[in-house]
Amino acid sequence: PLPTARGGLAATTVNNKAMFGGGAAVSGYTNIVEIYDGDTNQWLLESQNLPSGPRGALSAASVGDVAIFAGGQNSDGIL
Repeated sequence: PLPTARGGLAATTVNNKAMFGGGAAVSGYTNIVEIYDGDTNQWLLESQNLPSGPRGALSAASVGDVAIFAGGQNSDGIL
């Protein structure tokens, strides 16, 4: 399971790492990005944050070595 329970998140993969970003947790929208390493079969200890702030119902894609999280909604509305 994900280290941080939430719904409405986005996921993508880069270099055998699965990245799960944003979403709605019990406390509200989150900007956390958690990374699972398929080579070690473990969650990375350090988490990242979405630079654009907390959001849910977003989308994610990968291009080469870059993960992109875009769109979604936050407490102000649709982004």
